[in-house]
Amino acid sequence: GDTKDLSVVTTLSENGRDVIVKVVNATDKPYSLDVTGDWNGIASTEYEYYAPGALDVANSMENKNAVALKNASPTCDGRKVTLSVEPYSAGVLTIEKKF
Repeated sequence: GDTKDLSVVTTLSENGRDVIVKVVNATDKPYSLDVTGDWNGIASTEYEYYAPGALDVANSMENKNAVALKNASPTCDGRKVTLSVEPYSAGVLTIEKKF
């Protein structure tokens, strides 16, 4: 589908149960990404990402969590997962398929 300005790579886990979607947004704009698949349904989803909000952000003694791992819950509708992708972010979406 249309990934807009996002860099997206999708793989299947070794056990064949999970779809792994790596997403990078190197722009200053948020995006919505729809992931659909040829599966029977979705058992669960998890999105872990880093989104510091700017390119020059760094952890420091004053702000130890300026760049920290965040979690989000994508929305699911049957065989479609919708993910909100923050600006300047990189993350991994894990989709556990139903069998």
